[in-house]
Amino acid sequence: MSDAKGQVLKLADEFFPDVISGKKRQTICLGYKNIDPSGRLTFIPTSGEDRDFTVCPKSVLHCRLVGVPPLLLFAEGYANSDFALLDLRRFYPGIVPLDFVTVVGW
Repeated sequence: MSDAKGQVLKLADEFFPDVISGKKRQTICLGYKNIDPSGRLTFIPTSGEDRDFTVCPKSVLHCRLVGVPPLLLFAEGYANSDFALLDLRRFYPGIVPLDFVTVVGW
């Protein structure tokens, strides 16, 4: 998604403190997100609250959830793609292992 802020992704409100502090340096989103790593990326909260945070993407990976490299899963706090699937269902209830995801690092 893009708008007047450039590239925009929605992010669950619970992750904003970790993104702002630098503790969280990547996110996994369901589907193909056309993110240009040479641009800027603004996160907006899913709640619609009037705040945002902008980062400079360093990497963008498009693959199936089961194909996310282990090091990227570990960086998100997951031991493997099964744990990622269980957690991501909080945000994407219908997600399955063969769904395509976008992993953005900054």
